[in-house]
Amino acid sequence: MHPENDPPDDGGDGGPVVRRRFTASGTDEAVELMRSTYGDQQPRFAAPRRDARLSIASRAVETPRGGFCVDRVRHSVGMDVRCAPVPRTTVLMPITGRARFVCGPEEATGLRMIPSWEGFDSDWDDEVDVVGQAIDADAVQRIGAELSGLAASEVRFWSMHPLDAAREQYFLRSLSHLGRDTLANPTALSSTLVQVETLRHLATTVLLTFPNTALDAARDTTRGGPGRAEPATVRRAVAYIEEHAHEPVGLDDIAAAARIGARGLQHAFARHRETTPLGHLRRVRLDRAHRELRGGDPTAGDTVAAVAARWGFVHGGRFSAEYRHVYGCTPSDTLRA
Repeated sequence: MHPENDPPDDGGDGGPVVRRRFTASGTDEAVELMRSTYGDQQPRFAAPRRDARLSIASRAVETPRGGFCVDRVRHSVGMDVRCAPVPRTTVLMPITGRARFVCGPEEATGLRMIPSWEGFDSDWDDEVDVVGQAIDADAVQRIGAELSGLAASEVRFWSMHPLDAAREQYFLRSLSHLGRDTLANPTALSSTLVQVETLRHLATTVLLTFPNTALDAARDTTRGGPGRAEPATVRRAVAYIEEHAHEPVGLDDIAAAARIGARGLQHAFARHRETTPLGHLRRVRLDRAHRELRGGDPTAGDTVAAVAARWGFVHGGRFSAEYRHVYGCTPSDTLRA
């Protein structure tokens, strides 16, 4: 095996995106590389070949809330693989060639989630090129719990297939944006807030695309009516959000400050604010970005992108659309006013 480390994206030590490349020559090296990178796997080759080639190019980011990465895997020889459940929440997209996965009664050859719930088999043709996105499983479970009110341990996936074609396209656009714009933007990713919000966005995209318990629970959530006097827990949560909106806080932090469990806080916000704690946090951050834009000076170098990134908004198009919906104008209109 031949590992290589690229220099950090910002040109110095400690860059936000860690790039690594591995190559293997021959089936023995390929097996060793697969097992060292992706865990307990048992590949079988129709005929071992010394000229077999396997390469893995990885871009990874570690945040205070968990890590995520995008891997591109290319190999030149067909194989069958018996795999243990994967430890990370991983989605695979084929570029060229065919890779068929079988898990219980399911079979998948296109975009698919790699099973984390039980072992599975896969068979790969010659000359296969795939892209995989992986997120720390505990981060996905935590964010699923925040979105649904379930306990993190109750957040589970159970199918390799996207829910429908529209969500598959949504995931593919998100993956393209991650590789083309986010991972290629070390300036934005140098912000801890942007790192954490990117992780949250990726986990939410996976949760919205593939069948899981959190999505079912969110669909079934019933909301009480507004108008009741807000309890102290909601007031404490709102105060904490106002004070810490510039930091990479999550639902557990807000719930701890409110002195209530995360699920109870979710229900309290639904009843009394018709939103979620994280929805309120996003609204506060949007308002802070609005204030900065109103006081900004484009002739002094202030930009919409920089203000948006400072408040955790990674995708410029979505930030502009949300901003216009709330304030009735574009962020650039506000900055130039």
